[in-house]
Amino acid sequence: MGTTVQPLTKQKSDGTTYTRRDDVEEALERLVSLPRSDVVTALKIRDARSDLYVQSECIVYLIRATRHDNDQTYFGELYRELMRRIVAVVCRQRP
Repeated sequence: MGTTVQPLTKQKSDGTTYTRRDDVEEALERLVSLPRSDVVTALKIRDARSDLYVQSECIVYLIRATRHDNDQTYFGELYRELMRRIVAVVCRQRP
């Protein structure tokens, strides 16, 4: 995957490029420098207040990055956690 975070490329209607929040950018820089096993371990942290918690925006970035190396195991770990979070939000929103 490399150790650099790829910038966003999508542009707004006014022609400016979207940017990430500073906290997400900093988290991504930290995550891409870690061994994947450490990222997978961090996915198990459920407390969003923890410094080691992996934000959902970061999981999406990491999932997209796996398309360049075809690491199905790593993709699966990331995907399962993202789906777990989506299900949790949907279940909370049900009446």
